[in-house]
Amino acid sequence: MPSAVALTEKYYPRGLLGYGFFGRGLTVEVTIGGEPAKALVILAGSEEATRRIFDEYGKYLKEAKAVPQISRDKKGTSLHVIDPLYKGTALHQSGPFVVGVVGLKEPHEGDGIVGQLLERLPGT
Repeated sequence: MPSAVALTEKYYPRGLLGYGFFGRGLTVEVTIGGEPAKALVILAGSEEATRRIFDEYGKYLKEAKAVPQISRDKKGTSLHVIDPLYKGTALHQSGPFVVGVVGLKEPHEGDGIVGQLLERLPGT
């Protein structure tokens, strides 16, 4: 990924970003328009598991009074929100993966990196 910051990759065996419902996954620091952010891939294992992740994250956001924008198409489900802890957040559910970017000023700023991640994952 061209905007990835070298040697910032991390693997989380559980609780990615401190959210237990995210499970295991990977993060990497990125820059978007010169600003730092964090890209992520959640390794859910199945489409059913990714739906559960989105459901649990949605419950958390509702409790935090954050209002996500959710859209669905043949490629999966996308979510854009101002996360209480991680600022602008863009997530996309596709097959057994959830990919996204957090730490953005505006959630849609992460769409390009989400697209790049999806292109690199098998079966998405």
